[in-house]
Amino acid sequence: MDFLKKHRKLVFLNIISLIAFVLLATTVAFGDSVYFDSKIYSAIVALHRGPLTNIMLAISGVLDPFLLFFVSVLFFIILMILKKRPLAYFFLLAMVFGVGSALLLKEMFAVVRPVSDLSSAIGWSFPSGHATGGAIFFLTLLYTVEEKISDRALETLFAIVSITLVLLSGFSRIYLGVHWTTDVLAGFSLGLFWA
Repeated sequence: MDFLKKHRKLVFLNIISLIAFVLLATTVAFGDSVYFDSKIYSAIVALHRGPLTNIMLAISGVLDPFLLFFVSVLFFIILMILKKRPLAYFFLLAMVFGVGSALLLKEMFAVVRPVSDLSSAIGWSFPSGHATGGAIFFLTLLYTVEEKISDRALETLFAIVSITLVLLSGFSRIYLGVHWTTDVLAGFSLGLFWA
């Protein structure tokens, strides 16, 4: 009971993220997201420019969920060496279950990716693995490191950078045309759930 009292805001966020994912999944499953996704995609295509495209390709590459998973394993090792076992397991298990569930859900929903001339991606589209992995990695990192930062300005800066990287992980995939907006929103929801 103490856990619920101490972490009620986090539990509330967890429930809200799960509800958001279920609503998005239902919308996608019944085909109700096609109009929304195509309108957003058309608006983003107007932003396509050489330098911005190169930046989005770089962001998408650096924030690849498998690369973030590898970095998570390194954090796990570092935290184990520092004898922070609960944080180490929390960090690694969030990534394992989150990325694993995203891969499983991709197979279940089998949503076809948009056709893109900027980038290529393999596999199914829903939910976005980049958005899921980015949300899990950076929000879990924020949660584990935030309480260790004593300087309020530095804590705020760390939170802003973390959230910006989460948002960029998803936006880059929409910009590059390898995911629909609902894929990314579902990935954020799933990532928040696991984080």
